[in-house]
Amino acid sequence: MILGAGFDSRAYRIPGIEQACVFEVDHPATQAKKKDVVTRRFGTLPPHVTLAPIDFMVSTLDMVMLDSGYRNEALTFFIREGVTHYLSAPAVDAMFRYVARAAAGSQMVFTYIHRGILDGSVTFSGADMTLTTVRRAGKPYTFGFDPVELPAYLTARKLILVEDVGARTYRERYLIPRGRGQEPLAEFQRAALVEVAGHPPWERAPDPLAPKFLMRSHHRRRARAGRDDGAVTS
Repeated sequence: MILGAGFDSRAYRIPGIEQACVFEVDHPATQAKKKDVVTRRFGTLPPHVTLAPIDFMVSTLDMVMLDSGYRNEALTFFIREGVTHYLSAPAVDAMFRYVARAAAGSQMVFTYIHRGILDGSVTFSGADMTLTTVRRAGKPYTFGFDPVELPAYLTARKLILVEDVGARTYRERYLIPRGRGQEPLAEFQRAALVEVAGHPPWERAPDPLAPKFLMRSHHRRRARAGRDDGAVTS
């Protein structure tokens, strides 16, 4: 699932990807332009690709993805590149919590900016110019993480941090081996890989399309779990 897919072309160029179901999630206006380009190139939208329109500042992923045919019990790899910078804290929170309800073992890679360039607590080369550029373009950066606080943020949302890297790692891992080690990189841009932790049965969100008896069973399990924890249930 590619969140904020934009004009990303992974679903159309990676060999063998047609064997997977790819959900591209983005603003309806962006998707309309992309669909036009793709259909002119291929004649039609490839059958393994589903476009799921959403405005992240207005809607949540829950019903949008359900209507698109996605089921959160499927092992999923999420890509969220260049999205969190432009959202509000509640919108980012909602997105992380949605991903955390995917099947245990699902993963997400996402990029983020260091919060220090927004609150002025950390200075990075080129950050001021970048902030000015995006502000003039009408798309200012609005959200960032402090890398030190990221693990706790993820743990609170039942996500496990696998890796969190910055420009030095990008350069050593990907650019230097290709003879491109001198290319400039933004030190305030980071990328992280997270994994969905296991879910106790009573915490798994039931499929709204499941039979009624399964829904009742789910709620009974939650009630029993609450009593086991010493919670008061009616």
